[in-house]
Amino acid sequence: MGMGEVLQQARIELRQNQQLIRLIEELEEQIDNLHFVNIVLGSEDDLEVVALHPETSTGIRLRLSMVQNNFHLFTRSWDLSFCVPVHNALTPQAELVEVLSCEQVKAWTEKIVEQWKKAR
Repeated sequence: MGMGEVLQQARIELRQNQQLIRLIEELEEQIDNLHFVNIVLGSEDDLEVVALHPETSTGIRLRLSMVQNNFHLFTRSWDLSFCVPVHNALTPQAELVEVLSCEQVKAWTEKIVEQWKKAR
């Protein structure tokens, strides 16, 4: 098991300890750097994202870990950020799950258009 997997497993186990999470939230303002622990516990792991380029019928499916919010997703995941993480544990990890076929891109595009129409 690599270091990224070990850190991810530790985050998953810590998130299950509700008493610890409440204590961290209560003491966050009083203890230096506890805020960063709260950020780590509030992040998402195993977030699957599909990126499509319908004009060329190309796309990919990614699995992301350690994503804190949309800003974090779009800046840190693509390494375009002006933000510097405190340490590597706060950096999102991206894994290419699949390069999508033309048929898959078409199916995903149709799903997205359908959902968009329902939301209107």
